[in-house]
Amino acid sequence: MKWVTVLLLILNAKAGSCQSYFYNTQHFGLQSTLLGGAVTAGSSDLSMVYYNPAALRYSKDRGFDVAIFMPSYNVSNYGDVFNSGEELRSSELSLNPSLITYKTSIKNFNIVFGILQKDVWDTEVSYNQIKNSELFDKNESFTYSYKGDEKWFGFGSHFSLSETVSVGFSQFWRVQSTDYNYHVSSEVVTNRGIQANFFNQILDLDYRSLFAMVTKVGLAVDRPEDRIGVVITTPYYQPARLSGSFERTTSIFDADSYTLDNIVDFDLQPNLKSGWQLDLGYARMFSDSSEIWINGSIHTGVARHDVLTIERTQGDPLAFSRGLGAVTNISVGHSRFITPKIQFMGSLRTNISAFRESPTNDESEQLVILEQDRINLALGFKVQHKSSAFVLGLDWGFSLQNKVGQFERFPNIERFDTNPASYHHRSITLLLTYEFFINRVGDYIGS
Repeated sequence: MKWVTVLLLILNAKAGSCQSYFYNTQHFGLQSTLLGGAVTAGSSDLSMVYYNPAALRYSKDRGFDVAIFMPSYNVSNYGDVFNSGEELRSSELSLNPSLITYKTSIKNFNIVFGILQKDVWDTEVSYNQIKNSELFDKNESFTYSYKGDEKWFGFGSHFSLSETVSVGFSQFWRVQSTDYNYHVSSEVVTNRGIQANFFNQILDLDYRSLFAMVTKVGLAVDRPEDRIGVVITTPYYQPARLSGSFERTTSIFDADSYTLDNIVDFDLQPNLKSGWQLDLGYARMFSDSSEIWINGSIHTGVARHDVLTIERTQGDPLAFSRGLGAVTNISVGHSRFITPKIQFMGSLRTNISAFRESPTNDESEQLVILEQDRINLALGFKVQHKSSAFVLGLDWGFSLQNKVGQFERFPNIERFDTNPASYHHRSITLLLTYEFFINRVGDYIGS
């Protein structure tokens, strides 16, 4: 176990401090929600179709897993970033299903179907302030909204190579929606009531990615006292794209001149790229019924590329670019049976990722994502009862960094007096998952 721990720590050290981009934000299944996703080595629930299809060898009977709901409350505090004397905050309460999996057999061939709500993001920030002085009044307004979700639909199965080794394969189709809105305005009026200058810019972007494909190939090794798992996840491929829409309107009044620039494109084809993912997992079982789980997840980088290109009636096309840096996350979990039917579980996981946002040239822009690196702690219980089992627990997340400068990346933000204020993020999520063993129903009828 020592060499696995050392390897994961070395890999994690290379990640550095990067901007979060919704990796490891949500987990699925009876055990993985409480073990922080550190289940690549293999657990007994059907979420293995996502984490490691080779580990489906550990799931028994035909079953049905469902996360009924996972209410989550998130609060982000950006401090006094606009020097207005007030803190800029955003809060969000979400209620989203996260997992439905079903296992059945077709002519002695076991197969698991799954639907995952893999990611949900909903960040809204608004600021409006009138600053007074002896010479003029300045009205500043800033609003930001970034919303979307990502769903996976697919199936998986495993094949035993020996009594201790199995391989697995799962195929998913991915649907993603993204809505990005940004508005910044600044108006200066002198003490005589004369407008000195006015600037206003509104940006709205909506796009969808439909049925991009993702393949997972896994290996599971079951030894007397421990388990090992390895999974390779491909980048998204062969996407079918839906058209998106973009509109940016800029109004400028300065002295006696007035400028209005409107860019509209309703036939966008987003070029969304992702990297490869490698997961390494290790689980150790002890004689006192306790278990230690360790997992490392490596995401390769993606070279900077144009995500969207917007045609203009005058001038060159406007391009939005994105580049992803390589990143590593780790998860460590612990479980122990309190009674033969009640199991306690807890975990710590990093939620570190990379989203590099530097334009390649004057004609290339980028979307700004207000996210930061985080750590998540989870605690709870798994309870077995006759033909079913359920998990009840809490997941608490908090930010790693307390100084941020990402507001400096917004276009035209230099019109405001900003500072790298303190940043704090807190989240609390209720974990509730239910598993039903179909083959056992008849055993309990009339009992």
